[in-house]
Amino acid sequence: MLNTITIQGRLTADPEVKNIPSGTHLISLTVACERPRSRDGEKITDFIPCIAWSKNADFIQKYFHKGDMIVILGRMQSRNYETSDGQKRTAYEVSISEANFCGGGQRNDNYQTSDDDDIDWNKVPDLPPEFL
Repeated sequence: MLNTITIQGRLTADPEVKNIPSGTHLISLTVACERPRSRDGEKITDFIPCIAWSKNADFIQKYFHKGDMIVILGRMQSRNYETSDGQKRTAYEVSISEANFCGGGQRNDNYQTSDDDDIDWNKVPDLPPEFL
């Protein structure tokens, strides 16, 4: 089974920090992504809710703000909840596994992060010239 999603778009607002009793960092954000234009030329935009935990949450909160371009890799997930008046609902959101800068934001240094980014880059050998 495969559940992988890649999104490129702009943040609709500053990421929102949510306090979790366990002390884990969590932020939520919404990314506006344009679809190809409709047959009549109308622009269509999707607003995709996303969440990030731990290092990804810290990275996004530090470097991304309303209007910034972002590329997100993650997975779609759903959760069920009940409203205050007893109605059952389902929420869908992208759980971010990696976030990247891309053109059009405040920064564009191609830095990326993931929860597996504990690599000592000083020990990574240079690529041979034929790969450049």
